[in-house]
Amino acid sequence: MHFSSPEHLSFLLASFSLPSSNYIRPKHQTTMNAQRSIEDTRAWRAPALSNFPFLATLCLAGALMGMTSAFAVLYYANDSRVDKWPIAPTVFLSIIAALTNRMISAAFRYASDIHWWSRLIEGVTIQELHTLWDLAYNLLSLLTSFPEKRIHPVVRFGAIFLSLTAVNGPLLQRAITVEVENRMSVRSETLPIRQQPMWNLTTKVTGNNGHVWTVPPYQDEIAEIALELSQRQPMRLQSSVCSANSTCSTNVVIAAFNRMCEESTARVANLSSMDVAKYVRVRNEMRDDIHYCPYTGGARLNSDKIMVLGKEMSSYCNSFETVFQLSVHDLNPSFTKDNATAPPWDLPWKGPGMAPSIIQYTSYIRQEARSEEILTRNCNFSTAFVQLPIEITNGSVVTLLSSKVARLDDIRGEESIPHAIRGLTSQQNNIFLGGIIQILKDQYDGYIMDDTNEYSHVMQGSSPRQYVNQSSIEARNPGYDGPEKSYLFSMLDPLEDFTRTINEISLRYALKSLPDDVSRTQELTDYVQFQTKSDLREDNRPNAIPLMETKFSKTAVVELQENQTVAVYRSQYVFTAVAMGLIAISSAFIMMLLHGWRHLGRQTSLAPLEIAKAFDAPLLSDVPSNSTGNEVAAGRLRNLTVKYGEVYPSSKTQTERGSLLESQETFILPGPDGESHMNLLESSSAIELTEQRGDMHRRIQGPKLAVEVADLVANPQSGTKYH
Repeated sequence: MHFSSPEHLSFLLASFSLPSSNYIRPKHQTTMNAQRSIEDTRAWRAPALSNFPFLATLCLAGALMGMTSAFAVLYYANDSRVDKWPIAPTVFLSIIAALTNRMISAAFRYASDIHWWSRLIEGVTIQELHTLWDLAYNLLSLLTSFPEKRIHPVVRFGAIFLSLTAVNGPLLQRAITVEVENRMSVRSETLPIRQQPMWNLTTKVTGNNGHVWTVPPYQDEIAEIALELSQRQPMRLQSSVCSANSTCSTNVVIAAFNRMCEESTARVANLSSMDVAKYVRVRNEMRDDIHYCPYTGGARLNSDKIMVLGKEMSSYCNSFETVFQLSVHDLNPSFTKDNATAPPWDLPWKGPGMAPSIIQYTSYIRQEARSEEILTRNCNFSTAFVQLPIEITNGSVVTLLSSKVARLDDIRGEESIPHAIRGLTSQQNNIFLGGIIQILKDQYDGYIMDDTNEYSHVMQGSSPRQYVNQSSIEARNPGYDGPEKSYLFSMLDPLEDFTRTINEISLRYALKSLPDDVSRTQELTDYVQFQTKSDLREDNRPNAIPLMETKFSKTAVVELQENQTVAVYRSQYVFTAVAMGLIAISSAFIMMLLHGWRHLGRQTSLAPLEIAKAFDAPLLSDVPSNSTGNEVAAGRLRNLTVKYGEVYPSSKTQTERGSLLESQETFILPGPDGESHMNLLESSSAIELTEQRGDMHRRIQGPKLAVEVADLVANPQSGTKYH
């Protein structure tokens, strides 16, 4: 079908006309082509479901689904951990934004083409027709074509909002951010922490049946604990149970120590306990011998005097006043039935003869620099299953939360653990706790004595000096500033530090995996057999195990609370709403433009060949009417080579071209109805013939740009004016 206006639109696209040989056809050829074109013309059917813009609708639906999927990505990404996304949601949003913009643009192009054709069918001026196309395809025209009489608001604002959808990509990228937050989760976990009594050797077995001067060498795991403790090496699990960027906390029940303490005060002058005095050593002035004072701080009977080379040394012992003293040793508990549950051990024993092993802590502390009284504290740390709070960081690093267990009040255990050997024990042969006791002695044993005669202090051990209360140091004689100036001071209480240390040793011991080799097992068996030769020394473990409520295990099943600092996504839906709003408004304008499809009798587009055929370009006169651009390109002329340029026949001058034109009988000119008609020269009046010939002469006079078969077209010349 061809379109025309009362002004004869046939002159449109004059570049598709043939100014030379293609205007001149023999009568029989023209008649045959016109008949064939009519035969091949497709029927115009409007409206028809086959003309429905399915592709435009699909693109429009795809754009709307794209924004819906973007909202879904934001919904699922919100509050989710960054490390849970193998592909970041921003990548998905970028892809969705690109595809959505591409589909909404395609839908608008289809809709604007349909609107262009529907307006053309209704009747429209050339200027308005061009404006419709310009608004849809030329972004600049949205700003420059407002003065037009008809501004076509649907096309204009549809194109404006379509242009604004270009910001959808940045908007969707801004719609999701990353924040850091703390998250807590609780789960059951099996930790490689032993829940086993300290019924294992902590030192090597000695073969000396006489007096044991010192604790035998440590077993390997105790030696490691002593070294790690002195170097403050971190405690570690044998395997990771938490994420590297998280902190886990839980309570574990391990073999440790229950604590019970008693305290009292005494005057320094009357303090003559052997527990203190035996540590005070006096050097002889005449010989290099060292002697221990039998007492300190007060006069005693002559029987207590120390005589060295006939010189009485008691005066030296009398002048020593206790400032600080701490001792750690093994305690022999009573095994009588009446004392089985007696304090200070607090936890009920399993029965007569099943007393726990006990480490006794004894301290003397002067709490005021010039005080005449000293604080005495006796604490018994008895073997028991104790619940300790721990924290796990970096996957496997264990920290004992001492602030939650080391309190001034007594530490209560879960269950008393009987001594492995029944009968009286002492430090020299209790090698179940001997290694632990020695570690504690090395770190805390010591004393400070004030020599009131020499106005100086006697210190022994590593711990006393670190517990000097620095804020209490004062001059012994205020106002005296001579070379013999001396000081007085008070002491801090080391009990809480001692408690943290004994709990840490217990935890480190529980973290160690004990060897199961034959030699180690045999060593323990030999020791038990050696101790059970006496009736008072028999293996207590078979009798104690059935009475224990805590089941022994090499692992601990706990409720683990994990606090993790994680990076999470946060969705900002306001940016998504703006992007969805732009797509929705653009979609509304597109649907209004698509409404004109009912006026179309076939699928249409603004393909150049389709428009040229619609306006009856002479070059396409052999193409069937109502042909689409694809059909024109694939039709009879598909192999025709064309070129845009200046028409100059290679063998004819312009004058000869005019003469050749005058000798022809037939011209093919477009008629007012848009169809091609044959105008016979012999049937025309002289006036019409003159007008037609004059018109044709005007067409070929001078250079002109036209589409012609390739061998008749020369390249345009720069600077030449074409008509």
